[in-house]
Amino acid sequence: MGTVTMLAEGSIGARRTSRQAFLFPGAALFLGQATDQRLHRHRAFEVAIPLEGHLRIETARAPGIGPEAGVLAPLEHHRVIATGRTAFLWVDPETRAARALAQVRPSVDGKGHERLVSLLREMDRSEPTHDEAWALLDLWRSIWLDGLPQLPRLDRRVSEVVDLIDSAPVPLANRYEAADQVALSPSRFSALFTQQVGMPLRKYLLWRRLLFGIRRLGNGASVTSAAVEAGFADGAHFSRVFRATFGCKPSSLANMRVVASEAHPISPRPRPS
Repeated sequence: MGTVTMLAEGSIGARRTSRQAFLFPGAALFLGQATDQRLHRHRAFEVAIPLEGHLRIETARAPGIGPEAGVLAPLEHHRVIATGRTAFLWVDPETRAARALAQVRPSVDGKGHERLVSLLREMDRSEPTHDEAWALLDLWRSIWLDGLPQLPRLDRRVSEVVDLIDSAPVPLANRYEAADQVALSPSRFSALFTQQVGMPLRKYLLWRRLLFGIRRLGNGASVTSAAVEAGFADGAHFSRVFRATFGCKPSSLANMRVVASEAHPISPRPRPS
């Protein structure tokens, strides 16, 4: 499993890492003080939970709400004003979890949510691993989206392709390459992949390329070099995809502890580092 930490010298305080981001295919978790409070939008669903201080979310439909947690729809113009540290979760709109979020307004009441906030605060005070962060996201899903069925056991052909995608040194270019590995038509394999993994193959490949580029940036590559190696046309293309996904520039990762794994958490076996 590949991870990278992009952390400037001196950015770890006595109490905690200043800001942390955990990136997976289809989802990202951010912990820390929000620095960009301008009006913006992005393609992902966004969930915001205050860990300390107050959280204010301004949108066209609700200008000035102060929730215990806020859920923002894809492409919704918004501004998040946080006086303290906050947990942000971005979920790709084409994933199962995002479709469930679109249909159900989660409840933030009760002991389940209190436990979630407590664990997020504990994570914010430490430097958790990729697996620990994923376990917390899975708990988040189970609390907020109670009743969402578990994904089925992976079909052998899907397992083979997920294994191939996640272990390849360079991301596969498209779904045709992936389908060819298991002798299925692109359309048939794409449908099977979406059913079993919970997101479309083309979107999984895009996330894989995005995370590959982020890892290269963390290893010292320029934006242009990282973009081309990850399969983007150029640095501008990579930056556009990054901004469209997260609502900010790749430079926002500077001075931040970033754990970026290209492997899907349901991959059949551990990936080489």
